[in-house]
Amino acid sequence: MSFFEELVRQTEAERQHLLSAPIIELVFRSEITRDHYIAFLTQAYHHVKHTVPLMMAAGSRLPEKKEWVRVAIAEYIEEETGHQEWVLNDIAACGYDKEFVRNSRPSIATELMVAYAYDTIHRNNPMGFCGMVHVLEGTSINLADKVAGAVKSTLNLPPNAFSYLISHGSLDKDHVAFFENLMNKVEVVDGVNKIDVTLEDVEIKVVKDLADDLDIRVTTIKKYTDLPVVVGFGISTPEQVSKVSAVADGVVIGSTLVNCISENLGNPDLIVEKISARTETLSTGLSKM
Repeated sequence: MSFFEELVRQTEAERQHLLSAPIIELVFRSEITRDHYIAFLTQAYHHVKHTVPLMMAAGSRLPEKKEWVRVAIAEYIEEETGHQEWVLNDIAACGYDKEFVRNSRPSIATELMVAYAYDTIHRNNPMGFCGMVHVLEGTSINLADKVAGAVKSTLNLPPNAFSYLISHGSLDKDHVAFFENLMNKVEVVDGVNKIDVTLEDVEIKVVKDLADDLDIRVTTIKKYTDLPVVVGFGISTPEQVSKVSAVADGVVIGSTLVNCISENLGNPDLIVEKISARTETLSTGLSKM
């Protein structure tokens, strides 16, 4: 099985989740309103504006042996630059204030998706960003033109209100073919590129590496401040909580809670349940001090 085929297999659930999004269902039931479409474009703007910065971040984190990926990313950047303005122009064509959208805040779901992508690049593996690219672009080639046509038919909007959807539909067809060839050059030979390495595996490695001299670092910091010193970054087990709490004044478990949220988007009750359970589990590490 090629790397691309394995990537397709491992992202199947995510692609199906995207296809079942409520906004997509509204479109094909002809129940979408202009406000729905603007809400979609607003969130699209807030993640599309990060496409180029994310690719720049991924390129900067790649090792020298992945220079061929960096070259490909540079080509992507040239093509993707400024696409967020297409979204804003579509919003203006619908009669809405694009500057209001430019200065607005993203929804929590969009914020988490973008933050998770940056986190994957900086703390896990920059090649992990390829999974997001595949899910978004690989799905858009089958949807973009159909969605644009359906929305136009339902809302009777002008053609220039769909530049983002229509342009991305055609552009992404070329991107996907290029992307498939690129991914098939990836060799699954070590822990860095091995695609069955989970985020939890990486988190544990980070904390173990840090724990060897954690007490020295915390002691050094405390020499220069009377403020409480808290430690975090990838803490995900009670054992790690116990190690950190033995030397620091507090333990930060933000990333593991973000994982609870990102894994259960669309189900607020389950998010609360998972966060509560994870917090309770991790708190047992405090009793081991």
